[in-house]
Amino acid sequence: MTLNVHAYIAYEDGRMAILDPLEVGRDLAGPEQWRTLVWGSPEVRTLGTRFFPRLDGEDLYVCHEELEAFRQECHLLLENIHTVAPPDNPKDSRLNHEYYVVEVTERLTYILEAIERAEQLERGAVVIW
Repeated sequence: MTLNVHAYIAYEDGRMAILDPLEVGRDLAGPEQWRTLVWGSPEVRTLGTRFFPRLDGEDLYVCHEELEAFRQECHLLLENIHTVAPPDNPKDSRLNHEYYVVEVTERLTYILEAIERAEQLERGAVVIW
């Protein structure tokens, strides 16, 4: 399974209108195991994050009023990418630290794109699921 990120419109009655990404594949937020390996990792938590660790156990919904704080958290992770990116995987030499640096950076870029789209909408929000 794969985690996806989408901007959406949150209607008052609880319905959601999910927006497609601007380009195919730009809705990817990482493999399912990143819920704990990356987003909910001790390294991410140590930075004082409050949004990403919620992915360790549930989907993440960020309402319109929280988008700026979520953007700042994304930038915090980017500024600390070498801490956030997992170390080399001894079971698979292709999954080394530099690979994770590139992949996590790319996924954070997609998340930031979703935030930007949501901010342009009156009731825009972001979900990672």
